[in-house]
Amino acid sequence: MLTEKYRPLHFKDILGQKCIPQLERKAKEFKDSLEKNDKLKETLDSKEARKLYELKTHLLFYGPPGVGKTTTAKVLARYVFGKDWQSHYIEYNASDERGIKVVRELIKKNAQTAVKKIIFLSEADNMTPDAQGAMRRIMEVYEKNNTFILDANNPNGIIGAIKSRCADYFFMPVDDKSMLKIMVTILKKEEIDFSSDFDKEQLVELAKYFKGDVRGTLNKLEQCINFDTKKLEWVDLKDYIPIKGLMLMARDGQFQDAKTQLEIAFIDNKLRYQSIIEDFYKFVPEIYPDCLESQIILFRELPKVARDCEQLKYPIISLVGFLSWIWALNHTPK
Repeated sequence: MLTEKYRPLHFKDILGQKCIPQLERKAKEFKDSLEKNDKLKETLDSKEARKLYELKTHLLFYGPPGVGKTTTAKVLARYVFGKDWQSHYIEYNASDERGIKVVRELIKKNAQTAVKKIIFLSEADNMTPDAQGAMRRIMEVYEKNNTFILDANNPNGIIGAIKSRCADYFFMPVDDKSMLKIMVTILKKEEIDFSSDFDKEQLVELAKYFKGDVRGTLNKLEQCINFDTKKLEWVDLKDYIPIKGLMLMARDGQFQDAKTQLEIAFIDNKLRYQSIIEDFYKFVPEIYPDCLESQIILFRELPKVARDCEQLKYPIISLVGFLSWIWALNHTPK
C-alpha cells in the first residue's frame, strides 16, 4: 500500500501541518530530558530541573482522520529513541481496547515496565468515560517512564482531567498544494508516467477531492495506477460516490437507495472498506450536527463495524449494517 510504503520517517517529510515545528521542538525536549533525567532528579532545586518538570509530558493530537496523527507519533518516537525506536513505542487502537478492564490489565501492565517509551492511543475519544478515568490515573502515576500520545477526531470526547495533562496539537486537513506534492513525489519514485495534460489535470482534481485526507487520496491514487504499464488509468472522479451522500440518504429514509449505491461503490468501484469507514468517522458529526447523542451512538458502533469488516468474508454486510444504524436513529418508533 502506498500509504505505508511512503509513510514519512522524519518531521521534514510531513507536509501541510503547521504544528510540526512545535512538535519537533517538543521531541527535542523529550530527547534531552531522557539524557538529563537521572542527573536532574538529584538537583531538583536547579532552574533547569524545574523547567524540565514543568513541561507537559503527554500529548493530544486532534483533527480529522487521514491527516498524519499516527504518522507524527511514529516520527516523534523515531526522533527520540533512534534506530531502536520500535522497542520504545506501543500503539493501541483505543476504539478496540476502550473498556476499563483493558486499560487496567493491558495498558497499565505495559506502563509499569521500567523501559522508557511512548504509548500511542488512537481514537482515544471513543474510550468510555470510566476507561478514560482509569487512563488518567495511569498517565499520572507512570509518567516517569511513559509519554502518552492520545489521538482524537473529536477533542470534546476526551475528559478534562486528561486534557489538562496534555499539550494539544491540531492537525488540519492537508492543503491542496501539499497534497499534490505528496502525490507527485510518489509517482516519480514509482516511475509512473503522468506527463499528459489530462493526467496533470486529474491529479489537481484528486488533490482537492478528499478535502485534506491524505490516506483517502493515496488510496484512490493507488486504484488508478497500473503498475505493469507504469501508467495512470483514471476512473472519473464524478463516478466516485461520496459516502457522505449515502449517509444523508439513509438518515432521510432512503435506505434501499443508499444500500444500492454503497454496494456499487464497494463492489464495482472497488472502494476499500477502510476508506469507507474513515469517511463514516469523518461525516458522522455533519450528518447529525445538532444531536450529540446520535453522534455518540454511531461513533460507538464504528469500531465494531471495522472489526467485522476484517473478519467477515463479505465486509459489505457490516458496511450496510452501519447505514441501517443511521436510518434507524431517525425512523425507529420511540
